[in-house]
Amino acid sequence: MSKPIKAIFFDIGETLGHVDPPTKTLEVFPSMRDLLQALSTIFHVPMGVITDIPDDWTTDDVRKLLHQAGVGAFFNHEGIITSKDAAHGKGDGPEIFQFAASKFQVEPAACFFTDDNPQNVKNACAAGMTAIQKP
Repeated sequence: MSKPIKAIFFDIGETLGHVDPPTKTLEVFPSMRDLLQALSTIFHVPMGVITDIPDDWTTDDVRKLLHQAGVGAFFNHEGIITSKDAAHGKGDGPEIFQFAASKFQVEPAACFFTDDNPQNVKNACAAGMTAIQKP
């Protein structure tokens, strides 16, 4: 029997939309706004992002990127998780996913994650999360 979902996490680049690293901007896929609204309405659980960032980026850059793209309000401030915060990338193994769950004080088994990269989905599952690959 699976645990109820207590937190939802998304990858940013090619999951929420297209990221332009030089300008630190995000062009959100049109369907994602509706999906984020529906998830927040249906589940009433905190939502966050788990993302790898370039060396010259900070977690605040990611927060600004999300807000400038018009989707920042959907995400809990504590749930913006970067590879710098966790000292591990999504492709490295389960650590960043375990770190993300701990930020919401929930078990990974109570978290749902979506990413476009199959290795990242595999690592999220290895952490105990339910995860799917976005086509």
